Amino acid sequence: MSAVETKTGEGAKRKKVLDEDLNSRNIFAYGLDAMTKMARSKVAVIGLNGVGAEAAKSLILANIGTVTLVDNTTVAMKDLSTHFYLSEADIGRSRAEACYSKLQELNPNVSVDLHTEAVTLALLAQHNAVVVCDGTLSQHVEWNTMCRTLQPAVAFVLAEARGVCFRLFSDFGPEPYHSLPGHPTYCIPVEKVEPAAAGHVTVTIVAQQNDIRPECGHIVTFSGVSGAMHGQQQLPIHFRVVSEVASDQNDLWHFDVEPIDHPHQIQACSGNFHVKRLITPDTFSFCSLSDSLRAPGNLSTRAWNEYALDGRSEQLHVAFAAMHRYAELNHGSYPDPRKSVDLQTYLLACRHVYSSFPDFSASCAALDEDIMRLFAMSFNGLLNPIAAIAGALAAQEAIKRCSEKHQPLSNPQWFYVDALDLLPDASAWHQQVDNFQPIPGNPCRYDDQIVLLGRDMQLLLGNTKVFVIGAGAIGCEILKNFAMMGIACGEQGLLTITDNDHIEKSNLSRQFLFRSHHIKRSKSECATESVRAMNPHFK
Repeated sequence: MSAVETKTGEGAKRKKVLDEDLNSRNIFAYGLDAMTKMARSKVAVIGLNGVGAEAAKSLILANIGTVTLVDNTTVAMKDLSTHFYLSEADIGRSRAEACYSKLQELNPNVSVDLHTEAVTLALLAQHNAVVVCDGTLSQHVEWNTMCRTLQPAVAFVLAEARGVCFRLFSDFGPEPYHSLPGHPTYCIPVEKVEPAAAGHVTVTIVAQQNDIRPECGHIVTFSGVSGAMHGQQQLPIHFRVVSEVASDQNDLWHFDVEPIDHPHQIQACSGNFHVKRLITPDTFSFCSLSDSLRAPGNLSTRAWNEYALDGRSEQLHVAFAAMHRYAELNHGSYPDPRKSVDLQTYLLACRHVYSSFPDFSASCAALDEDIMRLFAMSFNGLLNPIAAIAGALAAQEAIKRCSEKHQPLSNPQWFYVDALDLLPDASAWHQQVDNFQPIPGNPCRYDDQIVLLGRDMQLLLGNTKVFVIGAGAIGCEILKNFAMMGIACGEQGLLTITDNDHIEKSNLSRQFLFRSHHIKRSKSECATESVRAMNPHFK
């Protein structure tokens, strides 16, 4: 284990532990330096809905030093459709308090704190990043402004999920932000270097089993080099790789480099030294949420599928903005798509918003009112996989800030995803409107999903028989989603899980259905126990 020192708000030192056995996979993915920075960091999650629960879970498993749960909302039945750490017994309790102990169990080396009061500048100042998963648009703008005024600025990440759509926004502050790209580094023993034509140097190294090799454009230097290679130069010399690696029959690799500090004569040499790749930081700039709402940039440059390439992201930017505009004009309420007057008022808001984005005409020629109608139909529900993806990606943005590694969302600062193809078309929905409404006076945990897919589909999902092979990292996430969606939870449903592996300590940093007391037990048995706790209706 390696220890990291941090401080509480009162200035007292508190030891943070980076358990290298528990975090071995994280260390491999992020690197030890980045993991050390993460263990010293503090992140606040505002809004413990399904998106916020996923974000908090991901941050805690990543070994962020302190995760603060910020929420003063009470648990309602609809929360159970996406929040895997809430049950019917929690209804009426504070969401943050209800899930606190289960989130803390995920990683004893992370401090999980509670905050059930208002969001203040003093609260934000205690953190390196804040992930916002709930609240009104005016609150989002206010909190983003607070984060930008602090010195240093607090990274602001917004994750907003509605129906079958979500959007992310990232702002790391008004000053230029520098972070290391996530490129693999290497430090490879060198057999010899020899002068080549045009001032180049040919480098010979031993072939690497992991297949990490120098590539054209890499910046490298040599460590442990005698003065013979550098001539009379005593300063480090940086080189640019100018050829692809060629292999020979003796398991040696050869490639050419050229000096980039200043040209001079390089002499041949051999001996015990290494070639090392240098990673230089990238620089990013950010606009405030308020400015980026009005001028989001070319959203199609971050297209997640072929639909996004055709202006879908711009359409969703309008849909979200119009929904917030509707709420502002109607005392915080959202349109009821069953009421024609509400739907028409929302479409008027969409047209008004679209007209304020003249640049959108380059990527989407006209407002697509069919998309606006589908968005309005789905806005009052939420599909659990959408919440899961949104929360996980939001957590990853905060991790980028804490680790000072990898490229954040920038230029554009928005990322839109939708699954509108899951929904019936508007005419079919209106013909079967009762099928897409919760039963009056009889709320159930699947109501947010029934609004989207209908009662008939919910019955079909519940009576499905599913065989899951593998209860590892992906298997755990799939089983959690099944529990939230009620898949195989009906009277005729059946879920069968098989995995012949047993739980090890290193599994606990990503296979979140398991705890330390499960170590050496069967994965399939423990996974079954955990998902039944999330949804007791599993058969």
